[in-house]
Amino acid sequence: MERQNAPISDHLHQVLREPLREFLSDDAQYDRCFDRFEYLLGLVRATVAEYGWGPLGRFAWRFRHEP
Repeated sequence: MERQNAPISDHLHQVLREPLREFLSDDAQYDRCFDRFEYLLGLVRATVAEYGWGPLGRFAWRFRHEP
């Protein structure tokens, strides 16, 4: 997972894919739900953290590099 912008997010995305396939069979749907999860997690973290920011997930890097 080296040379990736969000290696922990990428790993979590990959690990959760198969257990959640029963509920989200379409890969595009899974990606959208995972993006939403990471976005909300970042908002919660930013709200709770003393420094007022949350981590950027894979969604931020993916959209930055897609046409």
